Amino acid sequence: MSKIELLELESFYMGDWLVNPAKNQIQNDICTKTLQPKLIEVLTLLCAKQNKIISSDELIKQCWPNQFISDNPIHKCIAQLRKALGDSSKKPIYIATIPKRGYSVIAKVTKIQSHESSIEPYWLDKAPFQGLKQYAKEEKEIFFGRNKPISDVLALIDQNKVHQSCLIMILGQSGCGKSSLVQAGILPNLIRPYKPFNNIYVKSYTFVPLIESPTRSFIGFLYSNKILSNQIEEEKYLNYLTTCLLYTSPSHETGR
Repeated sequence: MSKIELLELESFYMGDWLVNPAKNQIQNDICTKTLQPKLIEVLTLLCAKQNKIISSDELIKQCWPNQFISDNPIHKCIAQLRKALGDSSKKPIYIATIPKRGYSVIAKVTKIQSHESSIEPYWLDKAPFQGLKQYAKEEKEIFFGRNKPISDVLALIDQNKVHQSCLIMILGQSGCGKSSLVQAGILPNLIRPYKPFNNIYVKSYTFVPLIESPTRSFIGFLYSNKILSNQIEEEKYLNYLTTCLLYTSPSHETGR
């Protein structure tokens, strides 16, 4: 497989790893790793023939064309790939060794669904409309009509610098769908993005406000999880948030 062919390949998922052949990278919800080009080439070839056994001879033919080499580079590549993926030869979840036959990718390989490609109907066992119920992440495939706000929020998150925190407030009338926007629109795209983000996001938090003092409990929650800087007094954050809420209509509520 030539470098040009690798660059033309779109990113895909192998299990919970996002593989980006053009950048020689693999990424999950914890980290991003840059691999040697030859490792990506071998991994991509194995994934292209998921659940099929690829012999060492075929790997050499495809990844080391017109070269006379032994099996040693193959063994080394597979060992390095397993180390990068956190895999094991004894209990594999990504790459399995088939004794005296070759190797096989046993993890699920999924192509990233492009916006232009057609989607086969599959949601046939129940109504695709939730009514007034919140959409959860399981309903993300039938949550539509909010592409613009989803893209705007994801762009704001992606612009955030490494090791910096940001607070994005989603405001709207009660029942307008703020929770559904977060649960079925924003979070699924953070966990499994269409393209790698500039930063890695590994933490999520659930906040349930106190009825007596929701604003103060929210600020305290952000402080306790070190989302807000402790270099600024809590009371200043509280005054700022209270001021923001005063400029919203009484019929509006803060998205959680």
